[in-house]
Formats: sequence, C-alpha cells, structure tokens
Amino acid sequence: MAAATLEQRVTNLERRMSEMEGQLGFLLPTLRQVHLDLLGFKEDVDARFTKVDARFTSLENRFSSLENKVGGLDAKFNSLESKVDRMDDKFTRKFSELDAKVDALPRAVAEIVSGLIKK
Repeated sequence: MAAATLEQRVTNLERRMSEMEGQLGFLLPTLRQVHLDLLGFKEDVDARFTKVDARFTSLENRFSSLENKVGGLDAKFNSLESKVDRMDDKFTRKFSELDAKVDALPRAVAEIVSGLIKK
C-alpha cells in the first residue's frame, strides 16, 4: 500500500505540475522576450554611460589643461608686475633727480647772470 500511495502521490504531483505549466506556459515566451529586451536595454545604457564617462574624462582633462595655463599666466603676471614696480621706482627716482635739478636752475641762472653783470 505504501508503494501504491507513493505512486499515487507521484502521479498527483505530475498532474499538478502539468496543470501549472499549462497555466503559466503562455507567460514563458513573454518572460523570455522581456528578459532579452532588458539585456539589450542594459547593453545600450552601458554603452551610453561609457560614452558619457569618456566625455567627462575629456572635459576633466581640458579643465586640467586650462588650470595649468592659468597658473602659468598667473606666474607671468606676477613677474610682469614686479618689473613694472621696479620701472616705477626707477622713474620716480629719475624724476626726483630731475625735479631737484629744475628747482636748482633759477639759482644757477642767477649766479651766471650775476657773474656776467659783475664783469
């Protein structure tokens, strides 16, 4: 009886499985297609993200290059500023010397004129 019961149970399980497969059988092709579509979509998304990532890397490299160029310009401007400051100091000294000579000019002219008058 145990063997018959076991055989009945197996038969019952087989019948129930075939009923379930019949009920879900129409979903299997649809699920397979959805799975394939999702895989294709994932590949497309991965490809797009790879392109976007490459663009961001390119932009990052360009910004790094610009940053280096701006740093170089900053150094050049600092050098130029120090040169202009030195030239300004030099011109200020020269103008001060010239100003002192111009201030002394009337006295020198007066001495020359007085020396000519005395002769």
